[in-house]
Amino acid sequence: TNAQTVRHIIGLRDVLILTQSGEWRMRGTSDGAITPSSVFVRQEGFDGASTVSPALVNGQVVYATDRGNHLRSVGYSSANGGIQAFALSLRAPHLFDSFVISDLSSVKSPYPIVWAVSSSKKLLGVTYIPDESVAGVHQHVTDGQFHSVAGVPEGVEDALYVTVTRKNSSGA
Repeated sequence: TNAQTVRHIIGLRDVLILTQSGEWRMRGTSDGAITPSSVFVRQEGFDGASTVSPALVNGQVVYATDRGNHLRSVGYSSANGGIQAFALSLRAPHLFDSFVISDLSSVKSPYPIVWAVSSSKKLLGVTYIPDESVAGVHQHVTDGQFHSVAGVPEGVEDALYVTVTRKNSSGA
């Protein structure tokens, strides 16, 4: 077998392990306990994840693929008894195909949105409601370059914070 570098471990219904070349599900026995003699690990996908920290949205994990240029969502599916992945960037290839995602974050309220910083210098948003099969991609530009993004709970809504590098009027 090929060795795979573990990039992220996320606790959902089962433990989701994202490696550079695939998505794995780990679970224990029927009582949920994971022990050396009761662990069950199975590869369920073959897309792989980048080193960018994933974002969580309504029980789904949103991550940048291994090469960093696409977003996927993965979560538990009772229909197939395992995990199921979806391509979130599929309908907006012009925003993803030639670029790399360098940072991800999400906000829950008032709308569930995953925010991604792209090497295109733009901020990409995916309004994502997985239980309704809704995903809409939008881009945002500024007078400068986006570098990082963070969603922070503030009262009943989440605030989005970004770091941006701008040139002053003298061009420096």
